[in-house]
Amino acid sequence: MKTVSMKTLAIAALLLTFAAAETFGQGGSVRGYIRDEQGGVMPGVTVTGTSATVPLPRTVVTGQDGNYLLLDLPPGEYTISAELAGFAPFRRENILVRVGLNLPLDIVLTLGTLEETVTVTGETPMIETKKSSVAVNVSGELQRSVPLEARRHWSEFMRFTPGVVSRDSTNNIAPVFYIRGAGIVSYSTLVDGAEITSAVNPWWGYANMAVSSIEDVQIQTGGMDASQQLGMGAAANVVMKSGTNDFHGAAIFAWTPKSWIGNNTPDATSQTISVTQPEFSLGGPLVKDKLWFFGSYRRWQGTTGVSRKPEQIADAAAIDPSAEALGDTGNHANIVFMKLTGQLNPNHQVSGFFNRDLTTYERAGPIAITRSADTLIGGNAFSTRLSSVWSDSVTSKVAFSWNDKTFKSTHEFTGEPASSIFQNAFLQSGRLTGETELANYYGGASGTGATTGGASFAPATKWTLTGNVTKYVSGFAGSHEFQVGVFLQPKMTRLPTVDYLNGGFSIENAVLLDPNNTAGGTIPFHRRFYDTAGGVTGDLKFSDNAFYVQDAWSPTPRLTLNLGLRVDHISRSDELFGVDLQSSFEIGPRVGVNYMLTEDARNGVRASFMRLHDAANINSLSAGTATFGWRDEYDLDLDGNFEALFITPGTSKVGTNRIVDPDYHQPFVDEWAVGFRHQFPGQASVDIGFIRRDYRDRTALVETNAIYEGNVFQGYRDETQNNIDLLTPNRWNHPVWNAFEIIGTKKTDRIEILGNYTRAWSHLAGTWQPRDPTSFIQPDAFEINRGLRNNDNRRPSA
Repeated sequence: MKTVSMKTLAIAALLLTFAAAETFGQGGSVRGYIRDEQGGVMPGVTVTGTSATVPLPRTVVTGQDGNYLLLDLPPGEYTISAELAGFAPFRRENILVRVGLNLPLDIVLTLGTLEETVTVTGETPMIETKKSSVAVNVSGELQRSVPLEARRHWSEFMRFTPGVVSRDSTNNIAPVFYIRGAGIVSYSTLVDGAEITSAVNPWWGYANMAVSSIEDVQIQTGGMDASQQLGMGAAANVVMKSGTNDFHGAAIFAWTPKSWIGNNTPDATSQTISVTQPEFSLGGPLVKDKLWFFGSYRRWQGTTGVSRKPEQIADAAAIDPSAEALGDTGNHANIVFMKLTGQLNPNHQVSGFFNRDLTTYERAGPIAITRSADTLIGGNAFSTRLSSVWSDSVTSKVAFSWNDKTFKSTHEFTGEPASSIFQNAFLQSGRLTGETELANYYGGASGTGATTGGASFAPATKWTLTGNVTKYVSGFAGSHEFQVGVFLQPKMTRLPTVDYLNGGFSIENAVLLDPNNTAGGTIPFHRRFYDTAGGVTGDLKFSDNAFYVQDAWSPTPRLTLNLGLRVDHISRSDELFGVDLQSSFEIGPRVGVNYMLTEDARNGVRASFMRLHDAANINSLSAGTATFGWRDEYDLDLDGNFEALFITPGTSKVGTNRIVDPDYHQPFVDEWAVGFRHQFPGQASVDIGFIRRDYRDRTALVETNAIYEGNVFQGYRDETQNNIDLLTPNRWNHPVWNAFEIIGTKKTDRIEILGNYTRAWSHLAGTWQPRDPTSFIQPDAFEINRGLRNNDNRRPSA
């Protein structure tokens, strides 16, 4: 078992104590030079940014080079003003700041008095001037205004993202997204700088919030800097609303009746959806200029129709006429978000939030007489963050977050086992086996019967500690923004658990007395009794502790070079068996170039390379298997006596048919990207680019026990085993994703337009698939360049 030593914690605490930073991507910035009418730089100028959606103004003073930096500004519409004795005050309104976006605004001061304010009008700069990342911003207002889909899940901002393909379902759960060829959960998310995705995996469905809470979102799909946590897909930075000195609130009601979906299956039922979803939000001051609050509440309630054929409905009613007709399944949740922001003094601000959501999804198959186990998804999360301004060129941020977001299958009933009713039963290997399942109580899908009679639960926890430092330096071959930081997730846990029905008597299967008469009664022929009512079947612990450094170096005002390096140490262990599974250092370089072609910062080119590894919680490796024992009883002649008995002992052992490569490490993607950015008159912009992603070292299983001489199989090295699989990085083939993209935006006071076009080319490079006999017999005979599979690293390719 890998543990975090006191020395490691002391070093982390020391780094955090002296950390001073602008957190990349959690705020926006306005920056530029202040000059007089003759072009001379002007130190000592007071620059202030004010916004109606931000509690207090932000103020800085220009340095000796006349440069000012308004860093980490919360999203909103700002007025930028500049003042210096002897000069007319400068004022520029309607500067729209977005999360993660660096906006240029140079200022010229003229001689004058305080009464001679110079108000300059013009279009807000819209394109990124400092970073080479590929990103799109989606405002909370846009997300709330567009009817994207009935559930209105907070993650729907992903639908605006270039290179994204969604996979939706009609069972009222959150969608999943495929992003630039990455797996469906291979992405990262920060909410107000906090990591609240589940330790199970980063799927957004494990967390839920009211959309009225969202202020702005930036989704980076390429060229991420070194501060971004692991995850090979998109990186979403979500900024939530905060309270201000004025009270503000909203109410939203979403409703999708079942009748809008309709029913096109006469005498049967369809898979339909209904949603009733009110939500409310309110923010304001608790202590003016000192302490503010914001809160939101969403009630989510809906139904999912179960698709059934007429004969399935008739069979269920005939088998159990007393049972209430099973209608639609229900879904419901109470979703709470609360945030406090406090100004300790002019230079230090503390904020924190609490989120609770636990969504219940009822389940039932097409032949169910009663509902099966409910699925509960969600949990609790909280975060706290301290932001400080130490000087005009140094800021800091330290944050802690924790969550227990996970899933649980639960039975809200007691005293009865799961039961499947079959039309016939036949004798096989001394047991009766059901044939043609007609109905079930608390059972599985049609045809499977009641197999375990249990509910699964995976308690999972994750806590994250972050801190970083940015120092702005001017005059050293241009200007620099040096940053150093840590991203510590020393304790992520998963505890797979099973809970059996009825204290262990979990299954009782029955057969029709008359195979041709569903109303003629049934008789049990099989019962299963587990040795226990349930317990823990796994104990997985893993960690990701990272250190990164980076510099945004501007040799000239138009040119910025982004140089960064991130080092993550990933460890993984199976505590149930006392086995260490992984200890690897993942090295992620970042290189980017951003050059403004014109002085007005309306035309720019970008190029970037990055190596980005997959998140630590994508692949939950285990060292063995743990099961509880049970006994199966069978009434072979259907006389009411269960004379046949079969005992299956429990197991808890390290797997002998799988070994872990000592060099096992996280899969990664190498990405190259180039692009051109242009801002048109009328607050419109376009980004045209090409991107190539090469996915390497995906998790694979390779058979190692077989012996071949030439192309002839000679047997097994270990004759007590058949296949012995080596869990190892896939070095034999790798997906390659190429794309041409166009991203267009337009923003005015009354309209916001966001559109994109993506043309992608994908193929599988390399020779053979792991476990393919070709790899042993004729490894160079076939080049595999088709059949690109789902690049989902939760499952080894085989």
